[in-house]
Amino acid sequence: MLHKIANFISYLTHPLWLPTISTVFILFFLPVADIPKPLHLSDSMFTDTTILVYVIISTAMVPLSIFYYMQKKSKIDSIRMHTAKERILPSIILIGIHFVNMVLFLSWIHAPLLFFVSLLAAFVILVSYIAVSLFDFKISLHTSSIAAFTVAILVLYFMHITTWILVLAMFCLCVFVGVARWVLQAHSLSQILSGYALGGVSIFLYAVLSLF
Repeated sequence: MLHKIANFISYLTHPLWLPTISTVFILFFLPVADIPKPLHLSDSMFTDTTILVYVIISTAMVPLSIFYYMQKKSKIDSIRMHTAKERILPSIILIGIHFVNMVLFLSWIHAPLLFFVSLLAAFVILVSYIAVSLFDFKISLHTSSIAAFTVAILVLYFMHITTWILVLAMFCLCVFVGVARWVLQAHSLSQILSGYALGGVSIFLYAVLSLF
């Protein structure tokens, strides 16, 4: 039973799904998410649903399709990518996808700046992750991603944009993700804690630097 719950939490908070989760949060739960009128899209096309579908396709479905193709061609042993070096090429692919999305959100779609910030956060985490992986040290992308999202929510709380209830809920979820990865024996304790540190520190530093 415990393993089933841990598996459910792991699948729900998979790094590929976090851009979708953050998009839902930005579009439907943040008061600052009023979307300016685009320059190149008609009003009928430019909707919250359109943006959400685009994010799902570009940040989840496309990478998954590429990773399955890589597995089929024996470029990676498994879609789960158990070793650190096995994750380097997929991470580079994700960086490319996030970079394209950042350009689109800023120059074409004219989405809220928070979209750009969330993608930039993922970009920074992936670059840091690749640097660590070059030393053959595997860290948990699950915990780094959820820690980044949690710290981002905390920053929004101090900006009086969200509530303490959401902050508390995110901290609880952050802990649950780490416990789930440990129960499944997907990572060692040091890899889980390293993931927390990478995600949390990356977003915190970006938030501090953006104020100056």
